[in-house]
Amino acid sequence: MSKKKKKPSKDDTTPASPPTLAAASPPAEIMNPEIRELHQSLIQRHQTLSGLLDQATSADAAQAILNEMREVSNRITAVGALLFNQTTAKIDQGIVTVLEASADLDNALKQAADVDSLIKSTTKFLGQVDKILGMIKLL
Repeated sequence: MSKKKKKPSKDDTTPASPPTLAAASPPAEIMNPEIRELHQSLIQRHQTLSGLLDQATSADAAQAILNEMREVSNRITAVGALLFNQTTAKIDQGIVTVLEASADLDNALKQAADVDSLIKSTTKFLGQVDKILGMIKLL
């Protein structure tokens, strides 16, 4: 004896599909715009470093670039966790300063003659990012 499967009727309800990532993401309007801009800037710096990885001439140079990419990635995560925090005028001005330094870093990375200058430029920039992160966390 074989059992026939019952065809679903029009009255049967189909379970709702899970929301997509886009539907689950909060609207950009509720994110702090200054922190969001800093977050985007860090992502761009990470992409710049990733592009430099293709130009590495040795395993040591590639590893140094990967280390800097990891450091920038850590800051991306830290800033991302603060996207919905409020800031003060002083912090907003500090973010503007970091954003200007970010553009300078991008140029320095593209013109870096060696790995040491790349590391020094990135480290100096990340120090500024860390200072702003500390200020935001203390609010």
